[in-house]
Order: sequence, then structure tokens, then C-alpha cells
Amino acid sequence: MEIIMRYGIVISLDYISSPEEPVKHAYLNIQNALEAEGFKRDGRLFIIDCSASEGQLRARRAIESVEAQRYKKREESIYPYIKEFFGFELCHTTNLLLPPSGDISVTELSNLEGIEGVEVIELTDND
Repeated sequence: MEIIMRYGIVISLDYISSPEEPVKHAYLNIQNALEAEGFKRDGRLFIIDCSASEGQLRARRAIESVEAQRYKKREESIYPYIKEFFGFELCHTTNLLLPPSGDISVTELSNLEGIEGVEVIELTDND
């Protein structure tokens, strides 16, 4: 049984050494294909809730479908435009907008019962 997690795809196209219009057109084709496979776009990231292997399969299938459509229309291949195409489980990312996890500390405060406006609860491990 595979674990379902949030999986992300990042694809970067070569806008530097390729003409802008064909690359832009290729990106729109790729975006549509990824969305047809169930990915949701969040900026330049495409996200889906599934296992890593399923996410990879769907992303590759999307790219292959775009390439097949372009081949039928006798358009250029999209592969020369692709600089990066990678996937990852989002649980393995670090949000650099937040402080490093090593900078976050928890301090236990004792004897808070009886202070107005403070509710003390006891956290237990349910394992």
C-alpha cells in the first residue's frame, strides 16, 4: 500500500536561449496537460494529492501527451525547451519564509494554575 501525500512538480523552461513565443506556447500546453492529469497550479508549482509514484507517472504522462500532440501537428518538440522537470513530496520542503526549525524552542512554564486568563491543559501521548 502506497502512502498518499501531497506531491509537487516543478518544470522550468528555457526562456533564455529560446524564442519567447514558442516557449510560452509550450508552457501553456504543459500546464493544460498537467491540470488534465489532476494537478493544481500554485505559482510555478503543480500539486496533487497522491503517492510519489502516481505523481511521477501522471507528470510524465502529461509531458508525453503534449509531445504526442505536437508531433501530430508537426510542431517542434518540447524537450529542447525543458531545463528542469522534477517532482518531490512536499513534506520534504523547507519554507524559507519561516525561521529555521532549530531557532524555535518550547519552554515549559509551571505553576500557571490560578492566574486569571490562563488555562492549563495537559498534553499526553496517545500511543
